[in-house]
Amino acid sequence: LETNYFLKKDGIYYDVNSRGKFYDVLKDKEKELKKYLKDNNINYGDNPASAMTALANYYDTLTN
Repeated sequence: LETNYFLKKDGIYYDVNSRGKFYDVLKDKEKELKKYLKDNNINYGDNPASAMTALANYYDTLTN
């Protein structure tokens, strides 16, 4: 069973089925997002959905 992930940014949905694609969509804050993962001991590979949720929420705090 394959899980597909999508990220909505500026009204557009992006297919983010890999860490690289996720960072490509949010590349303007990629450095900050990677630091956030490290500082909060979040392992993307263990639970991608949880990591993407945390990163998307953090991205919102950086941009709003």
